[in-house]
Amino acid sequence: MPHLPRYSRIRRAVLIHRRNARAGAGNRAGAAVRLLERSSAARYIELVPHVKAQARAKWVVVMRRYLVVANQTLQGAELREELRKRIKAGSVSFYVLVPDTSAADYQAAPAGGGVLPQPSMWWWVTDYAGPATDEEASAQARQRLSQILAGLAALGVPVEGHLGSSDPLEAMEEAFIDHQFDEIIVATLPRRVSRWLRADLPHQAERRFSLPVTTIITKR
Repeated sequence: MPHLPRYSRIRRAVLIHRRNARAGAGNRAGAAVRLLERSSAARYIELVPHVKAQARAKWVVVMRRYLVVANQTLQGAELREELRKRIKAGSVSFYVLVPDTSAADYQAAPAGGGVLPQPSMWWWVTDYAGPATDEEASAQARQRLSQILAGLAALGVPVEGHLGSSDPLEAMEEAFIDHQFDEIIVATLPRRVSRWLRADLPHQAERRFSLPVTTIITKR
């Protein structure tokens, strides 16, 4: 190497130092970038499932679950109209609970004035004559249940049903063992003949299960 003046040697040393410093800084910057990339990738891996979960949550459709309690009024126009309204309002499912009313209770309620009505006068709520025995009462209840389940299923609505205890509150308690509901719909006979209304069933159910209860009373 040729001999350089002292100033040139100093200048060369300064240039080499600066070059090395820049290189070192570059290396450190490169390392930092790579570290940042790895860190970002890690965060991406961790956050993507969460982001996707949030995206899925935005598209979740909440299905409102209804417990429908009825027997003689299952084929009534008032109940059918109420169910149609709920179906139009959004995604729903129905659990139809039919308390297995005994034959004697079908005619136990006096009409206005305290006189028991003749069966031909108030069996307008179903397609059946009044049952003579408990077995007939159960068979008629099952047939009404089958009809409404088939009708709702034909509309593409999730539906299931059960013939429960003759005591409607007890039947509801049994249904709540394996199911959860958002609202109860009770469909009953007119006030003059309804045992459920005389027993204050809608309010009893509301207090016991802490759920809103809609009462459908047939008008005819």
